[in-house]
Amino acid sequence: AKMGHNRKQMISFFVTSSCNFKCIYCYIPSIGKFIEKDHRDIDIDFAVVGMKDFFKWCKVPRIRYFSAGEPTVAFDKMVAIYNEGYKLAGKNLRVELQTNGYFNATVAEWVEKHVDILWVSLDGPPDVQNQQKPLKNGRNSSELVAKNVKRFAKHPNMQVGVRATIMPEN
Repeated sequence: AKMGHNRKQMISFFVTSSCNFKCIYCYIPSIGKFIEKDHRDIDIDFAVVGMKDFFKWCKVPRIRYFSAGEPTVAFDKMVAIYNEGYKLAGKNLRVELQTNGYFNATVAEWVEKHVDILWVSLDGPPDVQNQQKPLKNGRNSSELVAKNVKRFAKHPNMQVGVRATIMPEN
């Protein structure tokens, strides 16, 4: 199956502006310091109203988790949105997640059970990934991200893609 980004008949939720990475090419710090000082998470009531309206006219109820930060940092919000979406659409609900892939086994298990399409931002081999996408605390991100990508690549019912940012250095 194709994984093109041209399927726009879905509702996208910018779950949080918070992130666990400090990517060297991130544009967010340059557009306003309000994000670092006053990070924002989505309001679940607002999300539900949006889903109700969207699901009235869409053929296939689809939601996408996306963020100006990393959606899985606000995992509780992701779960709440999914639960409300499932109440509205049942087994017809389709879920896409765009993530940096840096999350623990609890989140990974939930992703395996609930996500149909997964895009992971992975910039290359460990040296490139760690140089371009360090954690906020300066530690390396490559090992856990690669572990999660390998885990999901084996999933029989999930479409998995990797999105890389290519810079002159790599």
